[in-house]
Amino acid sequence: MKFNFHLTSLLLLTSLLVPGKALFAAGEPATKDIDLRSYHLGGIASWSEVVSIGIKKMALSSAMSEEEMDELLEAAQGIAMNAEVSTYRESNFLATDLFPLSATQDKHVLIIYRGNILDDYLALKKRKGELLGVDKYDAAARKEIAWALGELLSYPETKINQLLSRN
Repeated sequence: MKFNFHLTSLLLLTSLLVPGKALFAAGEPATKDIDLRSYHLGGIASWSEVVSIGIKKMALSSAMSEEEMDELLEAAQGIAMNAEVSTYRESNFLATDLFPLSATQDKHVLIIYRGNILDDYLALKKRKGELLGVDKYDAAARKEIAWALGELLSYPETKINQLLSRN
């Protein structure tokens, strides 16, 4: 059974196109009547379509505990398959200056992607490890890695700069 994502996508894209307006407060369901599993799966469905139609190269689910990810992984993979995208469960998300460490530390994230983008993400993660290993992860390297992650997430330059200025 194929899912109909059109209304979800319209709402998501509307929130992206209207600066300062969001459908939800950061990380919180719009109403307490929505259970957290459904909220997470709705986000995964929306991001799956956004990646599927090429608006983003890669997207991320909300960060969650291992147990929460275990509970919804099968349904999330079904959603991704119907949207013709792939998923990768990341238990050690690439920490950069793009996001606060606390956002993903000790949490699981589902990476939603098409094509070889996962290879690019894993290569970037490896590059950071190599830089750390030779004590070369300085301010310039930190910025380079953060920018590269922002580009994988298809963030515009202004968004990358905004996120970097916060962290």
